Amino acid sequence: MQSMIQEPNWLEEIRRNALQKFSQLPLPQEREEEWRYTDLRSFGIEFKSGDSEIAMDGKTDGIFTDLISAARNHPDILRKHLGTAVKITDKFSAFHYANITNGILIYLPDNKTARLNSKITGGGHTIIITGRNSRLDYMEEYAGGGMSTDALEIFAGENSIINIASVQRCNPDAKIFSFKEAVLDKNATVNMIFGSFGGGFHRLKSGTFLGGEGASSEVLCGFKGKNNQHIDFTVNCNHAVPHTRNNIFAKGTVTDASTSVFRGMIKVEKDAQQTDSYLSDHTLILSDNALANSIPGLQIEANDVKASHGATVGQIDEEQLFYLMARGLSRSGAEQLIVSGFFEQLIEKISDAEYKEMFRAAVQ
Repeated sequence: MQSMIQEPNWLEEIRRNALQKFSQLPLPQEREEEWRYTDLRSFGIEFKSGDSEIAMDGKTDGIFTDLISAARNHPDILRKHLGTAVKITDKFSAFHYANITNGILIYLPDNKTARLNSKITGGGHTIIITGRNSRLDYMEEYAGGGMSTDALEIFAGENSIINIASVQRCNPDAKIFSFKEAVLDKNATVNMIFGSFGGGFHRLKSGTFLGGEGASSEVLCGFKGKNNQHIDFTVNCNHAVPHTRNNIFAKGTVTDASTSVFRGMIKVEKDAQQTDSYLSDHTLILSDNALANSIPGLQIEANDVKASHGATVGQIDEEQLFYLMARGLSRSGAEQLIVSGFFEQLIEKISDAEYKEMFRAAVQ
């Protein structure tokens, strides 16, 4: 069990409780619905926690610091929020809390703006808190190898705007478990962009809790599977109050012998009338040995809502290939052009110019 330097008693208690749960919880089985298309026995998962290296860039009138410093200098803020959005739900989230080595705390006071970046090698735990009428643009990039876990907890204050871009570019031997959760107050907006472009195994579980009237969220997901990679995305949204909006949109490709799972769920609770929510995911299969699974879902308990989902899994249209090859492109060149166009629909939804170009370069 790893520990942070000079950690306070309350943090040590969180770690101790998580370690106890980790020892009690079984390894998830393929027969469980959440793991039906991800057989962990096939990927040689070993519970080994490594070091975390974090590089941070940007300035703010609030707090932008590593978790070790936050535990020492901002214990009240850290203690109030740590573990309240990303909860222990399985053996891997328990392992994460038992082995937190470092992370980032971002606190933006009322009426402030900031643009911040981080690069994280290994795992980490990031907590973001925004005050009323504030705006944060934040990009995180993950690298490294071996097994790692990372978590992102977002608490969007009233009328605040948070734009997040999270990109995974880990080594081919990496096995990554990511947990991302956002809690939105009244009229808050959270836009999240997730990209999975590395690693040998990546399971990402994301949730958005729209807990204040007028709150809105958008989650964009992009992934490219190759070789023997396995990519497993779960993206959920919970509408708890009236007049909330959500859009989940995903695009991915699998080639060689790679596999993917995209699972999404929109939940509209009984009191969440006049909700507007949509889920759409699309995967392109580029080889005979690749496999993609799509499991969208709706759980609607209110009666005055707009909520729907759509999903497609398919291959490149041979007529499109023939058309491009007839105009001088090689087959591989024609496929690349079609794939670029496939991802462009996702990229055009990204409003931030820097994030847009980063994703465009990643999917080439």
